[in-house]
Amino acid sequence: MTVSSMTGFARVDGAADGFGWTWELRSVNGKGLDVRLRLNGGFERLEAKVRDAVSKRFKRGNMGVTLNVSRSGDTNAYSVNRELLSELVQIAEEFDNTSSLSSGTIADLMNVRGVLEAYEPQEDEATRDANDAAVLASLNDAIDQMAAHRAEEGEKLDAMLRGHIDNIEATVTRAQNCEAARAEAIKDRLKRQVEELMDAGKFDPER
Repeated sequence: MTVSSMTGFARVDGAADGFGWTWELRSVNGKGLDVRLRLNGGFERLEAKVRDAVSKRFKRGNMGVTLNVSRSGDTNAYSVNRELLSELVQIAEEFDNTSSLSSGTIADLMNVRGVLEAYEPQEDEATRDANDAAVLASLNDAIDQMAAHRAEEGEKLDAMLRGHIDNIEATVTRAQNCEAARAEAIKDRLKRQVEELMDAGKFDPER
């Protein structure tokens, strides 16, 4: 029977257009299977699929599954708050006519807080599905790595247990041999004592 440890670790990196990710799996002993997830980068939606993939391969162990996502460069899109910008332009024009101070240019006004607003563009369905598939494929690689690590640890555990069993069996054999030798020695001693008693009970016929 193959022995598999419940202790293991796996780490797999992946990348797609505009972002990268890292899966980390850690497992310790547990009576049943307890999976704790930490998914970020908008991939919380994969929780059910991640749990299903893990439970298909492992039945025991307390397992932590972490997905860290990093975006490359500035992936935000920007929109202009035209209403606010128009108000600022109007105010600038008024000051241009009434003040000796130079009015702000459009570039200056764009730096005013609230004029230029950043937002994360929404992925289209095809892109989202492709990214999900890539991330889940690398999860399967991490699961394979974890299974291999647990099997390797299990082989070490099996060798250690077999060594202990061999030592116990050798000790029992020595004890049995000693016991057998002791019983034989006692038997010989009793035999000699009986013979001595028999000899002591014989009478000299000439007396």
